[in-house]
Amino acid sequence: MKKALLLASVTAVLSANTAYADLLGANAEFGIFKSENTLTTNDSSEFNLEDESGQYFSADVQHFIPLIPNVRVDAFSLSTTGTSTTAGVSSTAKLDIETKDITGYYGLGLLWVGVEGGLTVRNLEMDYDVGGSTTSISESAIPMLYLAATIDIPGTGITIAAESKTVSSFSDVTITDETFKVQYSTPFLVGVEAGYRSIEQEVKNTESKNSGYFIGVTVDI
Repeated sequence: MKKALLLASVTAVLSANTAYADLLGANAEFGIFKSENTLTTNDSSEFNLEDESGQYFSADVQHFIPLIPNVRVDAFSLSTTGTSTTAGVSSTAKLDIETKDITGYYGLGLLWVGVEGGLTVRNLEMDYDVGGSTTSISESAIPMLYLAATIDIPGTGITIAAESKTVSSFSDVTITDETFKVQYSTPFLVGVEAGYRSIEQEVKNTESKNSGYFIGVTVDI
């Protein structure tokens, strides 16, 4: 009788732990983004910027609580140098961009297909230097529409994903941030990803475009 009760207790604990693991989840991504970079300002300067590598990081937490959105945070940074030409005069130039996002979203999955939708709030820091003169642009709490879709290929560990974050003409800010990627998950929690990302950010007549390929590591708990 005691053995039967012990076995039942162990089974119940294991079942509860399994259910708990299914109801809560977290993952992280980090990697390098090799980008082509352009900059347009309101003083008609022509920028010739180098292709440089930026860094990105993302962390995502999913839960089972109804009505409360899942939460995701993202960070991106890029620094590049080059030249700027104004009225035939060439000067050294440097561009630094940093974004930090927090996204609340809801997700729906059916078989191997998943869709997500929600709201992203972005903080943007953009500094560009021309001949030693620095201009700083800072915008906080920029609201953006977040949409994403994933397709899992059964039995392969491969996921194809696309996502978009956009805002148009909000307080002189227009942003389009789009990503397409392929992820490969292993049985050991760690995986890899590769894809293409395009970021266009216009703030107060200053526009940066950063687009290119990225590769990174994923951790799925």
